Amino acid sequence: VCEELDLVLFVHPWDMHNWDGRLTKYWMPWLVRPDLCATDCAESPRELQHLIWTDSLVHDPTALHLLANTVGKDKIVLGTDYPFPLGELEVGKVVEDYDGYSNEDKDHLLWRNAIAMLRLDENSLRTQL
Repeated sequence: VCEELDLVLFVHPWDMHNWDGRLTKYWMPWLVRPDLCATDCAESPRELQHLIWTDSLVHDPTALHLLANTVGKDKIVLGTDYPFPLGELEVGKVVEDYDGYSNEDKDHLLWRNAIAMLRLDENSLRTQL
């Protein structure tokens, strides 16, 4: 349905092993390489990667750099892990303090990518502030 309506689907699995076997088929890629398990998918995970967004909550500038090089800076949105205390003490600090990114890159990671992911119009949002 989400695909038909062109909607964003957010998945944050928790306690997957207790879901009465409903996700057994999809748990295997967590244990083994997904490219070896996706036997019923016509495209490899790498070919579908451009459809997936991820968040910036990786707790380390080196990990953020690796993530950006893997999925692309345009597919990362700000992550907080709110309301859990596992996130950054200062939300977005790893992004803001990373010297390897321009101010424009940082703006994209901190807020512009979220606007793009949700297909919102930045100008109309500004008029609502």
